[in-house]
Order: sequence, then structure tokens, then C-alpha cells
Amino acid sequence: MRRNAGLFSPLNGQSRSRFSRFSWAVLATFTVSLLSSPAAIAASAPAPPSKPIPATYFGLHAQRVVTRQGPAAPFPTVPFGSFRLWSIPDWSQINGRPGQQYNWTALDRFLDLTEKHGVEVMFTVGHTPRWASSDPYDMDCAPSLRPGGCDPPKDLKPDGSGPNNYFRDFIRELARHAKGRVEDWEMWNEPGGRRQWTGSTKQLVRMTKDMNSIVKEVDPSALIVSPAYTGVGRDITSRLHDFFRAGGGDAIDVVAFHGYIYQRPPVPEGIVETVSAIREVMERDGQSNKPLWDTEGSWGRNPDYPDDNLQVAFVARMYLLQWSLGVERWWTWAGYPSGTLWDMDAGRLTKAGVAYKQLYEWMVGATQTEACREKSSVWTCGYTRSGGYQAQAVWDAAIDIRQTKSYTAPPQFTRYRDLEGNVSEMAKNRSVPIGQKPILLETGSPGR
Repeated sequence: MRRNAGLFSPLNGQSRSRFSRFSWAVLATFTVSLLSSPAAIAASAPAPPSKPIPATYFGLHAQRVVTRQGPAAPFPTVPFGSFRLWSIPDWSQINGRPGQQYNWTALDRFLDLTEKHGVEVMFTVGHTPRWASSDPYDMDCAPSLRPGGCDPPKDLKPDGSGPNNYFRDFIRELARHAKGRVEDWEMWNEPGGRRQWTGSTKQLVRMTKDMNSIVKEVDPSALIVSPAYTGVGRDITSRLHDFFRAGGGDAIDVVAFHGYIYQRPPVPEGIVETVSAIREVMERDGQSNKPLWDTEGSWGRNPDYPDDNLQVAFVARMYLLQWSLGVERWWTWAGYPSGTLWDMDAGRLTKAGVAYKQLYEWMVGATQTEACREKSSVWTCGYTRSGGYQAQAVWDAAIDIRQTKSYTAPPQFTRYRDLEGNVSEMAKNRSVPIGQKPILLETGSPGR
């Protein structure tokens, strides 16, 4: 997992030329601080998903929260629909000794909690146990995977041949143990990085195919999720293309990626380019009919992005934009050094956590009828519910985080709410204050 986003300007020369070719690109204007002069990139936006937004769109990583003891570390208090299990526990923790010896204690603790709270679970496979690793003394793996955890199993050859029994045995026992409690199965975490995966694409495809056949024999309704690549432009697309070309697309139900914004400070609208690039590869490789999930993301490490108002703006805009781009799930962080929604020391939600809770109320059950679009740095996204309810999220991506400006609301709206949960009636002149943090214009109460 990546906890510190690097430096990336989403509108360098190469990106601009590539952006113009993407049929999935939307209008995007970035702040003056990112460009020598303000510039808008015009393209047609896709139609947003026609179905109501499900609770599973709101996903969390929260392993370190629920493994801490005491009242300062509760199960997440915000509403959410999907839970990603990665790192705690992983393959090496469950199957840390040679042969079929398994420790289910940590996994059962999580599954008991998720079952109690009624959330869907995705298990991310990764971290080869040292005894099964092809390089058990590899200290170049990411710190949490050392030694040998980023290397393929030793009974699997680079061309994908070999018995692969170490992996197959683990997946079979895990699928049986977790049947009915793990719905989604993700194949490896960020394998594009040398410190996460040293094996070949053919090995990864073989493991994905084995996981597909074994898991679906136990639970035919389970979904197999592709390896989650991350990076900038071609960092994701070239690896995803290689995976599809090697036959991986035949073994998955869902395409996954990690939507970090590689530019500091991270501008949420940069996700447009990432999703556009992935959609182009999916179309080219015959995978465009499959759902697209962002299975990990945040603004980066909190010390690198300390303004809690910017954190609020980031999480809100990423949720609003990704659904509009057809990304059907996004997992963000709760209780980690990056993307924190829960203050471990104070024992309460951060401002971003409060905003997350409000976004859930804004979006879940609503249908997006107007894609997110930009005009002169002002973005709008339109929603409806039953009973004639209409809503519009609106923000200005270019204004200073400490400022707002006047925006004239369309005539059908009678009130607006902010990301702290405050509701205000519309002024007679229909003027509302907008800034980097979105507000939601409404025709009345959602009437849930």
C-alpha cells in the first residue's frame, strides 16, 4: 500500500496531448499555482452510472483502527458499505508456517465485526510467507513485506508454469473458511512496484486464474478483482495492458486501480486523467464491460498536507468526481498516517471524517443525472431522488481554500448544505458562497 504520494503535475506537456485523445475526459481547469496561466481542457464527459449510488461506493481501510484496544479505537463510526482487508491479516500472517497450518484469529476478528455491521468485505491477497518465497532473504521488499514477501512463490516459474501449490492450498483453505463472509477477492496490492512484487506478469496471471477457479468453486457469487496498479498515466496503463494481454482479463470480474494523485499538493481533479487512461486501455483490450474500482486512495501523508480544510475538499471532490467517471467504488483511509478520517489521539472524527459522513448522506440512494462538469473553474454535479427531489454539488477548484465567492444558484433550489451538516435557506437573490469545499444545493429535504 502506498502511504506517501509523490510529485506529479497532471498537466505537463505529455499529459495535455494525451488528454485530448481521451473520449472519457471531462472539462478540467486547475489552479494558477499549477499552471503558468489558467487553462481549460475541453472534452465531452461520459454519462454517469444510471443506477442509484450504493452504500458500497463508500469503502474504508480500517484495520489498524479495529486492532487497537480501548475506547479510542472503535469500529468506524461513519456509515460505509465496503471494507478492504489488506496487510492485517495477509497471506504470511495467516499461513506463516510451512504446510497447511493456518491462524484465523485476526481474520475472524475482522469478519465478526464486518458481519455485525453489515458491510461487504474485500480480501486483498499478498505478502508471500517467507517459507514459500522464491527469495526468502529479499530485504528490498517494502518494510512490511520483508523478507521475501514481495517475491513469487518458489513453486511457480516465471513463465507461469509449475504446480503453484503453496498459493493454491492457501486460497482453497481461505475460501472455505471465509465462505459467505468475503465477497470480493483482490489479486495483490500494487504489483507494479519493485518493492511490492518482483515476479513476472505471467506469474501474476497464473495466480489470478488459480484464485478464480478455486474461489468460485467454493462460492460462485464471489467477485475476482484484478491486481491494483498505481502510478501516473503509463505507469498504470502499460502494466494493466500487459496483464490483459497475458490473459488476466479472462480471470477477473472487476478492474482495480489505486487512484493516488501524484502531485503536491494533490488536486482531486487530477483523477480525471488517470481514469481516462485506464478506460482507454480497458476499451482497447476488450474489458470495457467490467466495473472499475479504486481500491485505495487518499491525499497522502498528513504532515505533507496538514490543512484540514484542504483534506475536507479533497475527499469530497474525489468522491463526487469518481462516481461521475464511472468508478463504482472507492476505498479511503481511517486511522492511518495518511488520509485520516479518525483522530486516534483525540478519539473523534477529523474534519475530513465529518465530511465523509455528509457525503454518504448526499450521495447514497441518489441517482446522478448530470455528470460533473466544469466552467471557469466552477464544477457542478447533478442528482435526483424519488418524489421530485433535485440536488447539485458545486465548488470552485481554483479559489484559495480560505476564500469563497458568490455563485448564483439555479432557480429550482431552495436551500443548501455544507460538509459540516449545516443547512441554510436560499437568499432572495439566489446567491450562495462557494469555495474549494463543495456545497449541495437542494430543492428540499431528500425525504429518505
